[in-house]
Amino acid sequence: MPESIRNNGDFVFLLTTFNRVSTTLRCLCSIESQVPNFQAVVVDDNSIDGTPKYIADFFPNVHILSTAGNYYWAAGMKLAQDLALEIFSESKQFFFVNDDVILEKETIQRMLSLGEKYPDSVIVASLVDPVSSVVTYGGLMKRGFHPLKYKLSNVVSSPIEVEAFHGNLILIPKGVLLEVAGIVTGK
Repeated sequence: MPESIRNNGDFVFLLTTFNRVSTTLRCLCSIESQVPNFQAVVVDDNSIDGTPKYIADFFPNVHILSTAGNYYWAAGMKLAQDLALEIFSESKQFFFVNDDVILEKETIQRMLSLGEKYPDSVIVASLVDPVSSVVTYGGLMKRGFHPLKYKLSNVVSSPIEVEAFHGNLILIPKGVLLEVAGIVTGK
């Protein structure tokens, strides 16, 4: 059985959610299975299904920020990012996580190890559909001459350099986050 990871405030998880209580709780449980007593900021975009209450009941160490709605993913993650930078100012790394991600065993440890090996890089996880075993999200490579055409990298076993990425599960060092200004939105 893999050893659980101790977090001495070095990293924090960021999520945003809307009316997905069971999905979000499964995600948080998968994080907790690898990092007991993890630190996180969850932005709830005005859920009416009790999401904030359930998160607070099951994960009292998670900071929850509720909005009045219409933030969606990018603006919600921007709020989570900004709040995490404020309240976890000593944290050195930030995990951006979609609330529907269920972590495979040792995912966090592998990402942290890659973060140590490549300290100025964003570590992007490849997400694999549990039914088809096909990579669904992850790193992207340019395809052709059009500046916005990309193809999904199917590499899941070893690190490769990519040109863009989906934000479903990434680890970003604080210095890089600040350098690229993190998520920028109109809100």
